[in-house]
Amino acid sequence: MSEKFDVIIIGGGPAGLSAAYFLSKYGFEILVAERGAELGSKNVFGGRIYSYPLDKYFEGWRSEAPIERWVVGERLIALCEGSAVNIEYKKNTGDKYKSFTAFLSKFLKWMGNLVESQGGIIATGVKVDDVIFKDGYASGIEASGDRIYADYIIFAEGVNSILLEKYGIRKKPNPEGYAVGVKEVFKVGENVINNFFGLDSDDGIASYILGGHLNSVRGGGFLYTMKDYISIGIVIHLKDPLEKELYVKDIIEELRLHPYFNKLFDKATLIEYSARLVGEAGYKYMLEKPYGDGYLVIGDSAGYILNTGFTVRGVDFAILSGKYAADTIKESHEKGLRDSSVLRRYRDYIKDSPIYRNLYRFKDIEKALSDELLYRLYPEILCSLFSKIYSSDEDSYKAYKTLLNTLRSEASLPIILYKLYKMVRHL
Repeated sequence: MSEKFDVIIIGGGPAGLSAAYFLSKYGFEILVAERGAELGSKNVFGGRIYSYPLDKYFEGWRSEAPIERWVVGERLIALCEGSAVNIEYKKNTGDKYKSFTAFLSKFLKWMGNLVESQGGIIATGVKVDDVIFKDGYASGIEASGDRIYADYIIFAEGVNSILLEKYGIRKKPNPEGYAVGVKEVFKVGENVINNFFGLDSDDGIASYILGGHLNSVRGGGFLYTMKDYISIGIVIHLKDPLEKELYVKDIIEELRLHPYFNKLFDKATLIEYSARLVGEAGYKYMLEKPYGDGYLVIGDSAGYILNTGFTVRGVDFAILSGKYAADTIKESHEKGLRDSSVLRRYRDYIKDSPIYRNLYRFKDIEKALSDELLYRLYPEILCSLFSKIYSSDEDSYKAYKTLLNTLRSEASLPIILYKLYKMVRHL
């Protein structure tokens, strides 16, 4: 292995591999230092990827990438004790192919093959212990006693950015701005999935889940359909399990065992259990200065992740930030400079992109997601309302009057309406 590269990328997630692909394509000698034994072994995500950055920058990817199913429908599932309300939005033809489900490990291996096809080098099982700074410039890495130098360093560690904290580039995370995500993957069978959700084989569903055993914590659940598998999980506020003396593994198990999912998981086989830290504060914790002398910060490390409460977006932002980092380094190299005055161009790319626009649009989302009423009361209101409207008793109920009576029975009507207004405004 060469002891000198043009660029060293710390982390082989979607952000790091995106930067590596485009830099290699531009003719740079690059090294991706990935601490996992193989690409994807240290990466965790729910299961959905938005396709627009791939459509824009990766020609022919739809026939090559390891796609499980295209997301053709979105479901909001409110769980109550023994019952559930399912609201589904079926997409029109034009919106059907804008996101898909995938296994991140397979997707990253596909991206890794693209990098290597352009001449880039990916070194797995490499834990970067230190970044070498020379005359104030990031100029290399140290891993297991080996020192490898480069003109540029890209930090793509993910949300747990230990090196960034070590060098004061990013502050230690505030627990208030983070959640813990836990995911289980079950082998269910293609026919079971298609029958349960009413799907064709290439079509998939993305579901957001509220209520049930999640009503004691701030957070929700998700469910994505793969070809033969189901990815089900929860994203809950980081402090809630500790403060309420709850075990995360119990919460996700109780969610899965709800009667609504009986037929889906009846004969399923668990093949994966994983967890990760998830940024919830979005715009608030986005790194203000994701660049410095000789380095750039991309993907989750820079805070480019968005949890709207209904969807979590990170992979698409990571891919975009990797492309912008590659373009910035290309421009910097052409000018023969690698200090902050030229690398700050990266922030301009970010601010003129869907990353910044979406994070800014939902800049107050943390306030909406912190209200326990959202998770506890609204599912009960929905279940109670539908239970009465579709009651088989001798009396029938008018929807409007039933809704008002339901609201009054659950809590103070003005408080509910006020909190609902605040939540919707932040969304």
